[in-house]
Amino acid sequence: MTPLERAARAAIEETGAYAIATVEGEPAAWMAEGGVRSEEHFRDIARAVLEAVREPTHGMIIGGEEVSNKKTACEDIWIAMIDAALKEG
Repeated sequence: MTPLERAARAAIEETGAYAIATVEGEPAAWMAEGGVRSEEHFRDIARAVLEAVREPTHGMIIGGEEVSNKKTACEDIWIAMIDAALKEG
């Protein structure tokens, strides 16, 4: 599952939406506040969120720098930066 798909599924779970239609055994439509929503709807929301947080804040940069060294994987830096963003509220 891609990060965008994981974010879309998190949005689905967070909103309390529930599957009302499936295609080949996979959920294809959800009942959510405001009516029926497609997976694409939630993916669009997830994409908008990722685009909004694409540019790091000063706190995210500091969070990344705190774990950064030549032995640190990019994954650790990314996680630290996202953790810092979540702490910023």
